[in-house]
Amino acid sequence: MSKHISPDKIFEIASGYEKSMILFVAHNYDIFSVISNKPATATEVANEIKTNAQATRLLLNALCGLDLLNKRGDRYSNTPIAQRFLVKRKPSYIGNMVKEIERGMASWLRLRQSIKTGKKVSKPLTKEEIKKFVRGMHENSLLSAQAVSQVLDLKEKRKLLDVGGGSGAYSIVLVQKNPGLQATVFDLPEVAEIAREIVAEHGLAERVRVRAGDAVTEEFGTGYDVVLFSQVMCGNEIEVNKKLIRKAFEALKDGGIIAIVDYLYDEEHLEKFPTFFALNMLVLEGGRTFSLKEFQEWIIGAGFKEFRCKEGVAGPASLITAKKCH
Repeated sequence: MSKHISPDKIFEIASGYEKSMILFVAHNYDIFSVISNKPATATEVANEIKTNAQATRLLLNALCGLDLLNKRGDRYSNTPIAQRFLVKRKPSYIGNMVKEIERGMASWLRLRQSIKTGKKVSKPLTKEEIKKFVRGMHENSLLSAQAVSQVLDLKEKRKLLDVGGGSGAYSIVLVQKNPGLQATVFDLPEVAEIAREIVAEHGLAERVRVRAGDAVTEEFGTGYDVVLFSQVMCGNEIEVNKKLIRKAFEALKDGGIIAIVDYLYDEEHLEKFPTFFALNMLVLEGGRTFSLKEFQEWIIGAGFKEFRCKEGVAGPASLITAKKCH
């Protein structure tokens, strides 16, 4: 007897946007903050956010179905994960990143065009959108940086260059973890301006310098113990990545290390996140993600030795390191 095959998986995939929209709408109305201090009824929530009570009840019930809310009697409260990550003003709040994912939906709706042309469909960001993007990424990057700091030993290092460092999250976490370390965040002027604000908010302006410029066209400088690229290579053209790695080699002292945190693409093991993220790079940047073999070829080709990779150090991201030694 042949095994029964159900179309349920296809329907689940096709309706996946429903879960996203439920979260986005709840986040936009700040429902998780509204009920963070005390459980509330649907009517109380609706009165607070000025929405229809019956429709609000349906939304709250759907959030229960997503395990983001609990319901006891007629009152709703946050589950532990929502209470920790979706309540404004909490240090662990990731709502800005959720908003950036929502903003990316506009480009994903044009995925068909990207598949046809092989080019990105996203529009250039305004100055205000760049600020929101960097702030949103900062929340997620802090979590990743904390995980990486547990496996990247820099206690004997003194000078780090954080290329394309965005908000400065990795530099912030790594100098906090390593008291003798000084860092320089190197990113485009419009990003560097925001990074300076964030570094100052963390009280680290004396240990984390922010340099505005173009890492592809400008020199890195010399005398560094570590050159870090965190989620910088994905989306670039191959020749750009080779150039950045060569420049890292030139910037490092003998015995210095290159450290790359990125998502690896494996044609032999096509897992969800790397394959989805590769498409994300296509629609947003016109690029893709790269394999471990490609990184190894570029890094060894630039003159580095002792190539190593630790997979899954920060969620799906891997940590690649290599040493400059003659």
